[in-house]
Amino acid sequence: MNLSRLLVLVVCSLAYVTVAQATPPSEQTRACVAASTEGQTDRDEGRLLAARGELRACARASCPAIVAKSCGDWLAELEQRIPSVVLRVIEAGAGDLTEASVKLDQQPVALDGREVWLDPGRHEVVAYALGWSPIARTFLVAERERARVLTIELPARAGSAPAVAPALPSEPAHEEPAARPRSEPSASAPRETPAPRSFAVPAGAWVLAGVGVAGMVGFAVLGTQAKNEYHRLSHDCSPGCTPRQTEAGERKALLADVSLGVGAAALLGAGAWTLSRWLQRERPPDTQLGFAPTHGGVLATVFARY
Repeated sequence: MNLSRLLVLVVCSLAYVTVAQATPPSEQTRACVAASTEGQTDRDEGRLLAARGELRACARASCPAIVAKSCGDWLAELEQRIPSVVLRVIEAGAGDLTEASVKLDQQPVALDGREVWLDPGRHEVVAYALGWSPIARTFLVAERERARVLTIELPARAGSAPAVAPALPSEPAHEEPAARPRSEPSASAPRETPAPRSFAVPAGAWVLAGVGVAGMVGFAVLGTQAKNEYHRLSHDCSPGCTPRQTEAGERKALLADVSLGVGAAALLGAGAWTLSRWLQRERPPDTQLGFAPTHGGVLATVFARY
């Protein structure tokens, strides 16, 4: 039980007790209180049409003022939630079948173009027409969905296909000049040029290039720090500096050399990778690019057949 139902029951009970102390409750008062309770129950459980009928009953002026006001407020909110549909039956290619009949949830419904109010949820509509077998459709309608048009289309009757417009008289055919042989294409005809093939740098080459740039930056920073350390020691303790004093500068110089080697190798690898991919796309299939490690670096070989 939600808070609104609890509140109205308390208020109605208080009103009922107050009236009972003066005079015995009438049958009309008991019916109004019962209608307000049933209306809220039906509303909360999705039976909106039944709830509308109950709330209309308890919103009448003959009910106690507090009950009528509460039911009127609930009824105004409920009216916005009740969905509706408009039913149509048509013949394919011919328009509406006004002589057809329809049953909605096994209840006859008039095909008059007016809204039909429904509870939210799943429903079934069946169309009947002379000369056709009954056709059933199932649909789902949501709360606050208003005037949704539901069209049931029946197949066209045999032999009722639309007539084809007669062809207009054709003009006398003019003799066309003899076509040129295929071996002699017209000089004015544009020649088809192959679309240029796009080329993209491999993602791995970008990664290697990033590592190479980082290595070069590291070399520059560490080399500068090592150089500054060397100048400082040359003024402070040279030529009698201890290994402990020179350790920091030597370590930075070593890291600078390592960064230089890593950066150079990464940049070379990125360039070789990109060149290899480009040659594979631009050269004939028998062009090959190879790399082989040597004592002094990397040996690149290109093999092509023409």
